[in-house]
Amino acid sequence: MAQEVEIKEFGVEDTPKPFKIHGVTYYILGDLPLTLVDSLAKWQSKGIHQSILDGGKNMLMELIAEFMVDESYARFKEGVDRKEIGLRIIIDMIPWMLEQYGLRPTQPSSPSLDGSDDGETGISSTDGVLPEESILFNSVPIAS
Repeated sequence: MAQEVEIKEFGVEDTPKPFKIHGVTYYILGDLPLTLVDSLAKWQSKGIHQSILDGGKNMLMELIAEFMVDESYARFKEGVDRKEIGLRIIIDMIPWMLEQYGLRPTQPSSPSLDGSDDGETGISSTDGVLPEESILFNSVPIAS
């Protein structure tokens, strides 16, 4: 009698994940697209602010398009073009999107580095860091 071999099946929940902006529902892909790795590597190497300065709106929209279901991205782009969706919303969206794929910690970091004056040197642990840059992409492990 032939012995039955256990077959390992790989897969993840690939149901698109919803989110809302101004009451309109959009969807990101259920699984992280592999094409996103190159985009994230570009952003990580330069930092968000420099990437936006270098690539402008097009680069930012290309990154968002990697995450989103095509139909949702089309509606999202229309909202951007009508100036209903701006940079502050997008800056909040990107870390949330990364968290959906487990690419950022979902719990706050240790309270040891809260950005306050350390009482000795007069230097804050966040001196010189732009607010948005301190929350975007710094926790994303990217292999070169």
